[in-house]
Amino acid sequence: MKVDAFFEGGGILGISFIGAYKALTDHGIYIDKAIGISCGAILATLITAGFSANELITLLNVYKDFSFLKQKTQTSKRNYIGKPLSLLLNKGIYDSYIIEKFIDKTLKQKKISTFGDVMSLGESKLKMIAADFTNKRMLLLPDDLPLYGYDPMEFKIAKAIRMSCAIPFFYTPYELKSTHKSNYIIDGGVIRNIPTSVINKNQELSKLTLRFKIKGSRNKWFNSFKDIQNTLKYNKDNTSYEKHIIINTDGRLKITDFEVSREQIIYLYREGYKAVYQFIKHELL
Repeated sequence: MKVDAFFEGGGILGISFIGAYKALTDHGIYIDKAIGISCGAILATLITAGFSANELITLLNVYKDFSFLKQKTQTSKRNYIGKPLSLLLNKGIYDSYIIEKFIDKTLKQKKISTFGDVMSLGESKLKMIAADFTNKRMLLLPDDLPLYGYDPMEFKIAKAIRMSCAIPFFYTPYELKSTHKSNYIIDGGVIRNIPTSVINKNQELSKLTLRFKIKGSRNKWFNSFKDIQNTLKYNKDNTSYEKHIIINTDGRLKITDFEVSREQIIYLYREGYKAVYQFIKHELL
């Protein structure tokens, strides 16, 4: 059975999506098109690139934790005034480039680099959402890249993920340059009420689409960006094809707790698996 999938954000809690993906494939359910926000964009990308659930589990076991994703900017490394100064000058404490570097290295395992590598019949099977803070609008990648003068076929997926994962004030925003202008791109999680149909160019959903959400994963700082959220206008979804899967966590981990223990990683994985198993048991069987 083939479905489309929408993975919302959640920072380090997104490890649970790997468990969810494993549960799907264990029950013969495979993902065709995928869209994601923030950490959800990472999982959507790895699935589209051809990583199996077992390969992602292996990848998960390579790392003791994910603290390497917290690489301070040069400014924030200064004693005492480093962090506030970096917020002022760099608009973030940690350098978002480390995300791009990590994803680019991982995708090379599958010989994937640009959106052109995941195109089918002229459309990308992978999409992700970021927020253009400069112009106060949602950014759908790769579809909206021509608005900024970029060819989607040649644009690196790792850069797009960096945009979608740039948690405000935590990571530095991505500077997307267009003619005579710099546009600062931040985490797509600041945008509320994004319809699932965005995966299908806002057309009615044509197949079962599973939307994954991690309960309690919204960052408190995201509420500061309502001016971006309120600009979005979309048609209503075709809910007959849309199913939501909520992954519950105990609330003890924050989305930026990248120094997770092995026990916490296993816990998140199991919660994702359990959520999908229960969904299949009660909704599909």
